[in-house]
Parts: sequence; C-alpha cells; structure tokens
Amino acid sequence: MNETLKALDEQIAYLSKVVIPQLEATMEALQELSNRGEALVPVGPGVFLPLKYEGGKALYSVGADVFMEADVQTVLKKLEEAKENAKQSLQQLRAARAKLISQAKSRGQA
Repeated sequence: MNETLKALDEQIAYLSKVVIPQLEATMEALQELSNRGEALVPVGPGVFLPLKYEGGKALYSVGADVFMEADVQTVLKKLEEAKENAKQSLQQLRAARAKLISQAKSRGQA
C-alpha cells in the first residue's frame, strides 16, 4: 500500500505543481502575446529574446512529436481542454488516494 500511496502522491504533485501551472502560464502568455503583440521568450537560463507577434497561426503539440497549426483562439481552447482534463485527473487521483487510505484504516493498517 505504501508504494501505491507514494505513486499517487507523486502523480498528484506533478499535476498540481507542474502540469496545471504550466498550462495556465502558457495560456496567459499566449493571451498576452496576442493582445500586446510582443513578449520576451525564454531561450535558456536567464536569457530572453524579444518576440513580435503580428497575428496569424500558432503551432501546438498533439502528441508523439506531431504539431498542428491553428489560430491563437483555437490553441487557447485546446490548452483549456488540456487543463480541464488535468484537473479531472487530479480529482480522480485524490479520490483514489482517499479511498486507499480509508480501506487501510478499515483494515487497521493505517
């Protein structure tokens, strides 16, 4: 049980501290870029390049190193869908964790 609980905790932490914040930051940056038309883009540790965006298309990953081209609003919708899916997965993991702990307590293992 300890290994399963540890694996669930790692997945919960990854989703809540890495995946969801990255999606939110990407959405915010993309929205700001499309509104302002410029941004600083990180290219390495402490190094940024100015970027001017004049509208048009953006590329987004659909998995397996495959990218699609779409307008910014479509990409923002895809990112929102990914964020909602991550939140649902997070809820499911938390529920599985609570169930595991509850079962352990009822067996006197916790």
